[in-house]
Amino acid sequence: MEEPKRIQRNYKAQFMSKRWKEQKLELLSSHWKVLLGGAVAVAAVIVAAVVVIPQVSQKVQTKAAEAEAEPTMADVILGYLDNPTSDIVTLGQATDSVRRYEFVADDDTKSFGEGVNSRFGILIDLDENHVVASRDPETKMYPASMTKVLTVLVAAEHITPEQLDDVATVTFETTNYSYINECSVVGFEVGEQVTIRDLFYGVILCSGADASVTLAEYVAGSHEAFVDMMNEKLEKLGISDTTHFTNCVGLFDEDHYTTASDMAVIMAAALDNELCAEVLKTREHNIDPNEFHPEGQWLYDKFIGWIEDQEINGTIIGAKTGYVIESGNCCVSALLSNGGHRYILVTGKADSSLMERQDHVAIFQNYTK
Repeated sequence: MEEPKRIQRNYKAQFMSKRWKEQKLELLSSHWKVLLGGAVAVAAVIVAAVVVIPQVSQKVQTKAAEAEAEPTMADVILGYLDNPTSDIVTLGQATDSVRRYEFVADDDTKSFGEGVNSRFGILIDLDENHVVASRDPETKMYPASMTKVLTVLVAAEHITPEQLDDVATVTFETTNYSYINECSVVGFEVGEQVTIRDLFYGVILCSGADASVTLAEYVAGSHEAFVDMMNEKLEKLGISDTTHFTNCVGLFDEDHYTTASDMAVIMAAALDNELCAEVLKTREHNIDPNEFHPEGQWLYDKFIGWIEDQEINGTIIGAKTGYVIESGNCCVSALLSNGGHRYILVTGKADSSLMERQDHVAIFQNYTK
């Protein structure tokens, strides 16, 4: 299978850094060759061998050590980023090393009008780090399957590009967990081997608990260990005081909670990850046929498929819905507006999935530019 361009780009920063070091060593090596080439007598060669070469060798070693100690070009680029989603972080890299995400509410921040059904909400302009409008954005809410945005983010930060083509085996425990808790599933069977890439799409497009738990176990060894990694990520993002997760799926638990504002932070971090950004904006994905599914599997994101046909002043570049009784209908989505601005919208506790979708349409129509 040909490696996608988005995976090839993952190596760009590392290649630049490696080539930068090699050029330094090549320059020193060329100086050494000139010394030897200019030797015309046996005595000069002996002197070069005894005196000059060791000195040059020591310099080469010193320069090589300095090159290793100096920050790579990728480090320099990431260190100077000062705006969320202004660049993409590749697989295996953590966005918390860049910055925390802080969005400012001021006198220009509006309150959502009566036409918005959702109990909680926040609209962020990512390009201005500004809270455009909100409704109780700091109030505790239950995220349901919006949780899976953090699931794919944590997973993406702990795998390499090559691992996307690895396979993980779906276990009885995973399918049993999914069905006992009445979760949404992709429909994987016990013993089925699924690529890590397909698991990512299954987590988001189908909101599959079977994909989520299988991915978590692949990355961390167990569901419980992966949840610990999720909460560590929340701490690094600076939101652990108001957000805490107990599972990677979004099942209700009194200790599994967030706020609309924190959910916007999680989405911003996910959009800064190349793999997550690609998965979150995808409407459909095909899984190749296998012995369990001879015709393959077609994964489809209902929210994106529906909202693409609406007038929303732009294009959806990411979304994840959720529902449990305690959370009501909730959703986080991202928009690239016709005016070129990037927005994140989080809503929670709408009375129905239709009202949740209508809220996103109305807010994007009335509050974006």
